[in-house]
Amino acid sequence: MLGVHNFYAGYLGRGFAQLLTVLILGWFVIGFVIVLIWVVIECFTVTYDAAGDKLT
Repeated sequence: MLGVHNFYAGYLGRGFAQLLTVLILGWFVIGFVIVLIWVVIECFTVTYDAAGDKLT
């Protein structure tokens, strides 16, 4: 939920946005809910990394 998977895939902007969302809003339940929904959507929609290579 910290966005590490986005950093690994080369999406630095997404990674920082997700990390900041958790760090800033994580003190409240809403931050975790937002990021949880974000992660679930990315699990099903992200098929390529930032370099254009297909993820397996």
